[in-house]
Amino acid sequence: MNTATPNELFAEMRKSELGDERRSERLAQMVQSLQRAPGLGFPKVFSEAELEGAYRFFSNPEIEASGILSGHWQATSERVRQTSGKVIVAHDTTTLEYARQVAGLTRVRGRGRADGFLAHVSLAVESGEARMPLGNLGLSSIVRKGKRRKAKSVYEKESERWWCHVLGAEKLIGERGKLLHVMDREADDYGLFSQMQEAGMSFVIRLYHDRRLLEPEQTEHKSPKLLDALQTVQRVLEREVKISSRKKKGGPVNQKNYPARQSRMARLSLGATRVTLQRPDPHSKARLGNGPTLQETLTLNVVHVWEEHPPSGQKPIEWTLLTTEPIDTLQQIEAIVDAYRSRWVIEDYFKALKSGCACEKRQLESFHALQNCLAVMMPVAYQMLRMRAAARSSEKRPASDVISAMQLEVLRTCGRKKLPDNPTARDVYLAVAALGGHLKRNGEPGWLTLLRGYQDLVIMTYTWNCALISSKYRKRCDQ
Repeated sequence: MNTATPNELFAEMRKSELGDERRSERLAQMVQSLQRAPGLGFPKVFSEAELEGAYRFFSNPEIEASGILSGHWQATSERVRQTSGKVIVAHDTTTLEYARQVAGLTRVRGRGRADGFLAHVSLAVESGEARMPLGNLGLSSIVRKGKRRKAKSVYEKESERWWCHVLGAEKLIGERGKLLHVMDREADDYGLFSQMQEAGMSFVIRLYHDRRLLEPEQTEHKSPKLLDALQTVQRVLEREVKISSRKKKGGPVNQKNYPARQSRMARLSLGATRVTLQRPDPHSKARLGNGPTLQETLTLNVVHVWEEHPPSGQKPIEWTLLTTEPIDTLQQIEAIVDAYRSRWVIEDYFKALKSGCACEKRQLESFHALQNCLAVMMPVAYQMLRMRAAARSSEKRPASDVISAMQLEVLRTCGRKKLPDNPTARDVYLAVAALGGHLKRNGEPGWLTLLRGYQDLVIMTYTWNCALISSKYRKRCDQ
């Protein structure tokens, strides 16, 4: 399996292009320290001298987030190229908010009084049931317009970020047809579809708008719509899918698009068809960025997923997936649905950044410093996500893949959960969660529980190591 071990992650960061080998060395040292306890405050992670160096690093105007991540991007590209078959690249945006005013930031529209910015991320994920993350392939930050705006976005329009990240990922990999780009409803943009199809790129994008279709024969009637066409799509197979719970949050629009729900097993119907979309404005020849004129029509495949009998009071599941992938067989249709479901890995990545790495709690004074801090934490979050995915995988991976030999010894001796003689990664995963207060009857542990358990393990291992050193010193003195 093509994933990075903690030592390899240290080596990745040393290869980052920061203009000075000493900066790359400091970055690698910082990441190594943060891996041990990613959720703790910097004063608890670093020594006094290291803390001062970290703050200087984050605030250095010559250091950019792209330089910090350059080594990790190259290593991710290698893992992607070594993986057989297509690799999914999940693209999504998250909001980072800070409970104070920060130089260069503005209030995030419609989300209270906190300052913040949008982080748009591309994450490579191995296809298959395990959905193992392979690493980050892109990061860009967006500050929205406001009265206190002091920093500008790299985009004239926010919607440009999808196309720019697709281009960036393709350029990093350099192998046409290797990537399958997966995006949620926010990426429903005819210009994006047109550009990607023109460039021969593969994608699965969930639609939000009801789009106009080209009629088979020209008539004087109003153009048909996609949702009308989907009513005639026949169910060709059924799937049982576990739907995760979702809490009520955000404003009315957000609650309408993402209503609260309980976790359940949903029985989904799947069907597919081929459609020809019309350009939204038939008289427009608009371009996306500096790209070519948009095509008047696009012929693509659509996979329709719907829940015929949802539980009482629950909104039925319904996905309309636009794709370049073939739909000739049942296996191909299932593969498209599975590719879209892999997009949820990036949601876990965001949770790892926010809950596991406490990115929104960092006490830094400028937007530039916060961007650099986010870039430093991203490989650490990837490492946490990889460890959890390895533990949840059906493959019986050894414990040594996720923790050190000393940590395993401490967990075996002082943990709350008894370990077998030859523990697997999952055995260790559950034992660490138990340290954080996880109970088996509560299902899979969350990020906060895992974080508490891992931090306890770090402290216990440090104490254990100090005791060993002290014991050896006393023996030498006796002699």
